[in-house]
Order: sequence, then structure tokens, then C-alpha cells
Amino acid sequence: MKSIMSISVALLLCCQVCSAQNHGSRIAPSGETRVTATLGKIRLQAIFRTSIVQVTNTDENNRRFVQCTYSRFPCSLTDQIRVLVDAKEVFVPRSAYADLGDIVTAEWTMERGQVELVIKGGDASESYIARLVLSKGKVSERRVYSGEDPTRPLEIDHYYSG
Repeated sequence: MKSIMSISVALLLCCQVCSAQNHGSRIAPSGETRVTATLGKIRLQAIFRTSIVQVTNTDENNRRFVQCTYSRFPCSLTDQIRVLVDAKEVFVPRSAYADLGDIVTAEWTMERGQVELVIKGGDASESYIARLVLSKGKVSERRVYSGEDPTRPLEIDHYYSG
């Protein structure tokens, strides 16, 4: 009986740790939040600068802030995202984050051999997942998914350096 109880406790703790890791770092609705990771030998850091604006659910028909998902009150705007790879700043196009409001979490992952900054925001039917793909020391792609269907992108943007 003790071994079953020990296994149950171990599984519960493991699930809590895995769950916390899969949710990423919470992004403050206002101020600066740093999300760091080391994937292989690569040191990564994303710095989010956010600010709050007051909106109400009656503002939804007359949207003053396009970033707001109107799923959270007040709304959190994304002012800037900076990315550092091995302490060197990587250019992040403003269009890669300008429409991402109400960010909840962010985390670094490695998908198909590419480093990605996974950003989750909004809530319920207004939720989204944005994946910023880094390739050759720059942001090369952004994919945006509905939070309700993270398997098929709604939007794919490619970034090229001139």
C-alpha cells in the first residue's frame, strides 16, 4: 500500500513539474519580463515590455486598441520584444509582435531543429499561440495559431534580410 501511495505522489509531482514547464513563463501585464533558456549550447533570452490600457467589454464594437483581445480587462499591450542569442541582440521586426496583445506566457523551445519563442495570449475563443522561429541568427518566420487549434496555423509570415 505504501508503494502505491509513493508512486501516486511521485506521479503527481512529476505531472506538476511537467505542467509548469509546458505553460512557460508568465508575462507581466505591465513592465518588463525576461524569459531565458539554454537549449543545447545556445543561451536564449526574450525581453518583453508591456503596458496596460483600460478597456471595457462595451469598447469591443469600437476597438481603440487593435492588440486587445477583449478577453482580459484591463488590456495588456506589447510595446517591444527583444531577443538575445548568446548575449547578442537579434533584430525582431515590429510586425512580429505589434498585434500580440494580452500575452499570458512565453517559452523557448526547439522544434524540428529550429529555435522558437512560443508566445501564448488571450483567453478562450480569443486565445492565440504565436511562434517566432529563429534561423541563422535572425527571426525568419512567425506562425500564429488559434489557441483552440494549435495544429494548423492561421497566419504565416516570412522575414528576409536585405
